[in-house]
Amino acid sequence: MNTAFRVMLVSLLFLGTAALVKAQHAEITHNTWTNEAAMLVGVSEPSAGVVGTSMVVADGAENSGFTGYTEGFDIATNTWSALTPDPTSRSASCYGAVGPKLYVIGGTSGGEGAAALSLNESFQLSKDKWATLAPMPQGSVFPASTIYKGKLYSIGGCRLQSSATCRFISHSRRELLLADQILGEKK
Repeated sequence: MNTAFRVMLVSLLFLGTAALVKAQHAEITHNTWTNEAAMLVGVSEPSAGVVGTSMVVADGAENSGFTGYTEGFDIATNTWSALTPDPTSRSASCYGAVGPKLYVIGGTSGGEGAAALSLNESFQLSKDKWATLAPMPQGSVFPASTIYKGKLYSIGGCRLQSSATCRFISHSRRELLLADQILGEKK
């Protein structure tokens, strides 16, 4: 490789890595994006939700593997703080904030070919504490998730951490899991 190409490649890798640690928000009404303060640890495929006036970001993957790292972003002050790590390092999970807690369900903690997790955990920001809850009936990697009327839904996903398998299984799985039925705790 010539020197100019190497310099360009290193520059692109650096810029790509730097982009992973930036929080961004969109001004929907103005069709613009704004960079916010950088995360303490940049990860891909994290779980996140707004709890009160803070955004909680947990788990994800780094170059060295999966991480249970958890951070809080104070929206008013544009600052991040380290929180208690998730005891289960993972990524590609169903997630969302319902009431005072961030729920992280399923995902994967292994590489290619690893089975989906059925593990269900919640994080309560006011106590900076994780709790293990009743597992979901079928583990899922890369599901869609949404919240409607205070209930977290897990939609589709894969049973194995594999891009080829995921494409096949997501089309064959027609389940819609209502996480409210599996969270394992009363409101």
